[in-house]
Amino acid sequence: MKKNIILAVTLAVICLNLVSAQEKANVNAAVIRSFEKKFAGASNVKWEAQPKQISFAQFRFENETWLAYYTVEGNLISSGRLLKSIDHLPIKVKESLQTLQDDSQAKYGNLVYSLVYEMTDDRGTEYFIPMESQQASLLVSFTDQGASSIRRKVKHDATMVIDKAVIAKRN
Repeated sequence: MKKNIILAVTLAVICLNLVSAQEKANVNAAVIRSFEKKFAGASNVKWEAQPKQISFAQFRFENETWLAYYTVEGNLISSGRLLKSIDHLPIKVKESLQTLQDDSQAKYGNLVYSLVYEMTDDRGTEYFIPMESQQASLLVSFTDQGASSIRRKVKHDATMVIDKAVIAKRN
């Protein structure tokens, strides 16, 4: 019985390693090297191909959920983390978020959100917040100074799917 349990655990570990290797097989080796150098110790890495040969990784790093976008050459485009609450936002971003909600009340109804992404690149830090009401779904970005921009707007017939490529192609 003990041998069967050990054998089952060993097979499970081998299968998980093969699945992980297969996920990496679809990503350019330069991207993998760059990722492993920047995010040494990352776990639960899941890769997705994005338009324009961009590779997207979602993973755990330093006990947080992270995202990273890479060019085919292995250059980091943008990376960031999922914030646990708006309490972690800069004051100007919180104020701008509240203003956006207040100003949009008549047009979109009560906009609610549950996710906040803090993303950085060579130009600075930006915060992405998917917002939703009965009338529309929005993906709004905020600079660390509080300037906001609606990146994606969908009138409601269905729930908006967050397009990860929108986050990667910051203006």
